[in-house]
Amino acid sequence: MAFPVTIPKLGLTMTEGKVVRWHKRPGERVEKGKALFVLETEKVTYEVEAPASGILGRILVGEGETAPVGTVVVHILEPGEVEPPQEERTRVSPLARRLAEEHGVDLAQVRGTGPGGRVVKEDVLRALEEKARTAPGRRGKLVPLTSLRQTVARRMVESFTTAPHFYLLVEADASGLLEALQHLSPLVERKAGLKPTLTDLVVMLAARALREFPQVNATWTPQGILLLEEVNIGLATAAEGGLTVPVIFGADGRDLADIALARADLVERAREGKLRLEEVQGSTFTISNMGMYGIDLLIPILNPPEAALLGLGAIREKPVAEGGQVLIRPRLPLTLTLDHRVLDGAAASPFLNRIKGLVEPPPALPV
Repeated sequence: MAFPVTIPKLGLTMTEGKVVRWHKRPGERVEKGKALFVLETEKVTYEVEAPASGILGRILVGEGETAPVGTVVVHILEPGEVEPPQEERTRVSPLARRLAEEHGVDLAQVRGTGPGGRVVKEDVLRALEEKARTAPGRRGKLVPLTSLRQTVARRMVESFTTAPHFYLLVEADASGLLEALQHLSPLVERKAGLKPTLTDLVVMLAARALREFPQVNATWTPQGILLLEEVNIGLATAAEGGLTVPVIFGADGRDLADIALARADLVERAREGKLRLEEVQGSTFTISNMGMYGIDLLIPILNPPEAALLGLGAIREKPVAEGGQVLIRPRLPLTLTLDHRVLDGAAASPFLNRIKGLVEPPPALPV
């Protein structure tokens, strides 16, 4: 009998998934346990395996289309078996239907160009572009949202409207930090085969400070403030289609080489869309470094449900008054974003000053 293949639920908060690529075509033989299609969720890209062996039936959710969890995307048939009848709703792809509902498009007025006259995403986008062209001052090309961009938008709105944000800013002398990076680079490269970055050093220093200030490594709950046992640092990373935050678990127990290896691996796979779900969950504190983009000051939004996030700007040489003289020093701007439900300025200031103190200059760090 026909075996339905559905959009799997990969996490408690997952409600839908996007089919990125099919590995097989209708009529081809598929084997149980072999990769069938690539699914993009709000957090990761996942290879969905065939739950049974047989012949692939008609594809109901095409590449680039999004559908709710549990939606049947295809049937696996026995040789010679007839495709089961489909509901009339399959005349419109799930993503096309959702786009139409969100933008008020009458599907009865949209000509379908998909298989069998099915209305697909591109048909609705063309209808929206035509609508935009006829509206004064609204000309342009509509760029559909990726699953990741939708998740970022939802989480940032949730964060900014739920947690009362406040910010602390200091500027640190980065002379010692840069010297430490130069000194430690060859040691780490010999051990790990790659050079550490400024972010790697800051991860180590922030992890040390979090262990000293457990009230910052915390989260708000309706029952009270939960002080978290593990120090798991998320790294805000630009990926195709949006922002993701892979996690370095147990950062306070790792040496610099281990952190550099973990960071390089996570960032590379984040940009390739190959992170696993468990690698983007469970962070207790996030670091966002915009210095490499030439940004002088970053004032970020919290990564929920964390209570604090450290933003790094670009290191710039600036004139600084020291001992009655004006000297040129490399300065690193540090911004701490905080959840005012968990912390206030008096409690959070010592933590940020501790990070500043660890930067000026860093203590001996294990390689």
